[in-house]
Amino acid sequence: MLKKKIFLLLICLAIICSSVIVSSAAPVAKLTEDINSVKRGDTVNFVISVSDTDATKSVGALVTYDESVFEFVSGEILVSGAMLSDFSNGTAVAAFSSSTNVNGDIASFKLKVKDNASFGEYNISIDVRFANTLTLNASSLITVYCAHEYGESEQHNETQHKQTCECGDVKYSDHAWNAGEIV
Repeated sequence: MLKKKIFLLLICLAIICSSVIVSSAAPVAKLTEDINSVKRGDTVNFVISVSDTDATKSVGALVTYDESVFEFVSGEILVSGAMLSDFSNGTAVAAFSSSTNVNGDIASFKLKVKDNASFGEYNISIDVRFANTLTLNASSLITVYCAHEYGESEQHNETQHKQTCECGDVKYSDHAWNAGEIV
């Protein structure tokens, strides 16, 4: 009787161990940027990739961003073999004639920081959807900073002048004298 219990216990352990070994990793989407700290007028390049997904007949991606800060420049489908593909205005789609493995880089796109963008941190996110209704999400944080382009010098007080940047930063400098005149 004891031998049967030990035998059953070993079989149960073998089943549990084999199910752990057979299980695969969960599907993942990733959004990668070439730079995460930008100034007004800069362009940021992004790549959308997926891993551990099943073969699919279609894949789509929706890019979400603050339209008062960024503008969509261009997009490109990177998966080969699509019978239909398009990436415009932040929406990507690729359709295949048969189930296709799309693991790896699936698309790339560019966003430009608008010339009047507010400074701060902004989230760029993607929703990647597959024909089998699986949806994956990923995001990237982009910081828009001021490059500090100071205007004309103006008198601040008797010993200093100041220059002001469009972001409000002020730079003070002591007066330099030349033969009794402010230079």
